[in-house]
Amino acid sequence: MKFGIRMPSLKRRLAARTSWKRLVRHNLGLKAPRGMGFITNPKRALYNRVYNKTSVSADRLLRTNKTTPTSFSTSPKSINSSFLINLVIFIILTAIFFPFGIGFLIYKLYRYGKKQSSPPDPQGISAIVPGLQTETSLLNQFYIPEPTRSLLWITDEDVSKISSPMSIKITFNVSSGSANVDDGHNFFGEPSLIWTRLPIEPNNELETQPMYYPSYSGLSPKHRFQYLNWLKDITQETNLSYVFLYYYGLERHMLVGDYDKAVDEILKLLQYHNKGSFKGYATSALIAASAYRKRPDIVNKAPLLLQETSNGSLILRKLAGKSLMAKDIIALSSRVGYSNKRYIKLYPDLFEKELQKLINDHETINGKILSNINMDELPKRSNIFFANLSLPEKIRTIEIADLISSLEFKRILRDLLSKAHENVKILREHNKITEL
Repeated sequence: MKFGIRMPSLKRRLAARTSWKRLVRHNLGLKAPRGMGFITNPKRALYNRVYNKTSVSADRLLRTNKTTPTSFSTSPKSINSSFLINLVIFIILTAIFFPFGIGFLIYKLYRYGKKQSSPPDPQGISAIVPGLQTETSLLNQFYIPEPTRSLLWITDEDVSKISSPMSIKITFNVSSGSANVDDGHNFFGEPSLIWTRLPIEPNNELETQPMYYPSYSGLSPKHRFQYLNWLKDITQETNLSYVFLYYYGLERHMLVGDYDKAVDEILKLLQYHNKGSFKGYATSALIAASAYRKRPDIVNKAPLLLQETSNGSLILRKLAGKSLMAKDIIALSSRVGYSNKRYIKLYPDLFEKELQKLINDHETINGKILSNINMDELPKRSNIFFANLSLPEKIRTIEIADLISSLEFKRILRDLLSKAHENVKILREHNKITEL
């Protein structure tokens, strides 16, 4: 016999309830009513009675009610109360989780329908080609008008593909031990590329501090909102960094996209944001891109380019068949080796008038000055004309003929300046004699 506290054995209880003997007896209907164990197995019944009298079950001590398993109530009242409790619990849980279940089902159906409505883009062409951008809700909410909207570079790609404009891809071949450096078109490094998955934060606080080498992916959510809001009307006053950011994308269009629309948009930017270093970058890019695309007709759209006396501007004038004016030759005087500027400083209007007469006479006899210069014999010079760092170096840096280094060009301009100097000198002496 065991005296004291006995611990309940779940293993023995489970074994007793799952034995083959019990299963067969119950299926055959040979189960005796509760309390008949003394008749069916008197030895086991006597043992259990003595065992229960000499020991106390640990689980019985933990029970709050005073009923024992042998005296468990199976009255209809207790069954009804437990059923009602379970029913109340079920209703409460259903009321809590049913709305969540309906909402989750609606969300999954919405996602499935959206996925089915958008066609796949296996080549990822819409990631960078302007004519194939998806009409995203990000741009729709800002109502960006044409032609600005069609000139934007937009992508719905994952933001993990964002790269630096100056990044270089290096591929290693393990078998051969060689390395291949690819510094070609870095489309996902395009600074003006609008990543629709990046967050924006509405605000009315315009950033006044300059942001050097800006990129859309590098802006804060507040700055992205300011930039997109400005694109609704690019003529409104804004941070010059946002102007540069939009301009980067226009540079790419001038080379590989819609040249004419990009030129018109840059000219509009120059009209309303002609400040800082923007004018220098924009004019040099217009000249270089037009020469690169063989479009000298840009001088008809942008007469301001004729006010420049840079090497690229002179080449563009030559391609367009334009003449040099007296102001241009005076501005080039030092670069062609003419140093006697006394009358240029003392009598600027008179000197310019006499010089223009000499230019007209020279071109009447010999043809336009620039047209007579053979560029094939001139040395080449490399210059960086584009501000967009994501463009390949071989495109940003264009090698063009150094027209100003032409000895024939320098000689012609020096002769014209010297003759103008002599004419002004004679006129001044004649005026002195007349005054006397």
